[in-house]
Amino acid sequence: MAKVTRQDILKLIVEGNTPPDIVALLREQGISSPAKRLAAAFDHLKRTASIPDDVTKAWAREAYRECYRRLLASGDYAGAVRALNSILKLSPGLETEADDDVSTMTEKELRAELAEESP
Repeated sequence: MAKVTRQDILKLIVEGNTPPDIVALLREQGISSPAKRLAAAFDHLKRTASIPDDVTKAWAREAYRECYRRLLASGDYAGAVRALNSILKLSPGLETEADDDVSTMTEKELRAELAEESP
């Protein structure tokens, strides 16, 4: 009998499998109480859906920050700027001027801007 985790069941849900299909798949895997395991996965989804907006936004900011860090390290400056703009959009109280929005710049244009600013 293969070990089936809650993440495995959540993946089946997200992939669009119907509850009867998931229960049948779990039974085929030799899982006892498959309907109970499916119900527990749905309960988990309900709990995570009720996370306050500020917590969700904070998580998203941290995820974008990690994307920004990795994109910058890999030399994908245009991607890093897009991630930075996404962080700014999620930051309450921060206003950016329209001409400061460089997310529409091409990488070539961005490199030219960076070269002009370099000493």
